[in-house]
Amino acid sequence: MRINRKQIQLIKRQIKHQTKRTARIKGVDKVKRKAPTEITAKVEIEIIKVAEIIIKTAAVKITTNVADLINKIVVVKIRRKKERQIIVQRHRLLQNQKNFQKKLFSVSL
Repeated sequence: MRINRKQIQLIKRQIKHQTKRTARIKGVDKVKRKAPTEITAKVEIEIIKVAEIIIKTAAVKITTNVADLINKIVVVKIRRKKERQIIVQRHRLLQNQKNFQKKLFSVSL
């Protein structure tokens, strides 16, 4: 069976969609501006680690939004559907993870 151009495009689109959902969100350094709706378990663990650092530095429990607390460096949202999902979205100004950590710890609370 020959694969025509339309089928190739469809496969490419599916791969692109999957990588956007998983690979691009690994850690914090490659988070896109829009937070995805679903997060894989591996990525979720990474995100929770980051969220824990935020809790330690801010010394508060996350309720709905900690963005105002940490000078809009990180947006933390908790979605209550089946289980609690913590979504960490990096601010546009930050370029890489090293910079992110420096900024995070140098915030005056």
